[in-house]
Amino acid sequence: MTAFGLDVGGTSTRIAEVDSGGAVVASVRLATSSLAQAADPVSFLVDRFGELSARAVGVRLDRPPPVALGVALPGPLDSQRRSLLRSVNVPFLEGVPLAECLSQRLHIPAITVTDAEAATWAEHQACDPPPARMVHLRLGTGVAVGMVVDDRIVSLTRQGTGHLSVLVVDEGPRAPLCRCGRRGCLEAWVGGAALRSRAEARGLPGDLGRLQELTTEGDEAAQGFLAETGQALNRVLERLLAELAPDRLILGGGVWDALAALRASCGRVAGENRETIHDARLGDSAGVIGAALFALSCGEALTGGTHG
Repeated sequence: MTAFGLDVGGTSTRIAEVDSGGAVVASVRLATSSLAQAADPVSFLVDRFGELSARAVGVRLDRPPPVALGVALPGPLDSQRRSLLRSVNVPFLEGVPLAECLSQRLHIPAITVTDAEAATWAEHQACDPPPARMVHLRLGTGVAVGMVVDDRIVSLTRQGTGHLSVLVVDEGPRAPLCRCGRRGCLEAWVGGAALRSRAEARGLPGDLGRLQELTTEGDEAAQGFLAETGQALNRVLERLLAELAPDRLILGGGVWDALAALRASCGRVAGENRETIHDARLGDSAGVIGAALFALSCGEALTGGTHG
């Protein structure tokens, strides 16, 4: 069997058909800005699903069409898990029951999960064997963390609609203000949008590839900037290890993948926990794969439990 996955990110959106083993049959990528600018986002996505289905026909062979849809959204969900409660990256989708709308148009059952849950579940399933207690920290346009315990996603406690307390580096009055409204969230240091803004304020390029090139070339300003950023990340890694006690802590996302200098700045914490800390395996496909796998499991991997 296969399912559709939809992963709406702050920068790009992925749509894919995924089989029960987590393999991508076919996929489509689009700029999230094109979704935001669409007069009718649901109709826009339905058309993209049609393009994906046409592309998958030659690959699917004798298999039936997808049986379900998983929708991964970047932010906390409402109490019924129908829509985004708040999202600094895709505010135009706040309050929109996107999975329900797509289900009605595509005539398949659909489930809504957060992007952190989707990526975490996909990375957990990609481990051999899957760890009993796993945490996944994802550094992309935004920053999110997910957790699996005994083969089920655990809902991590969130204060209001801001970032989780475990992701707050510094709540002092001089700490940078995060777009979620709190001070000192890791996203204010390492989230893609904030990282670019901070770099440009220092006279450095906002492009992550060029920023990495400068550190490789020995540019002291670039090296110092990423070392400082790495210190904030290290503090969160230490908190995640101490407070959530994972058997495995997986790091991934576009920012993490793009900046080798940032990864190097975490050498001390990673070195002291080399059996626990690992790079993600699925790259930016994790969210769309995890969303589809949730749909195939009918959400059975989700739990209503919380962890402080």
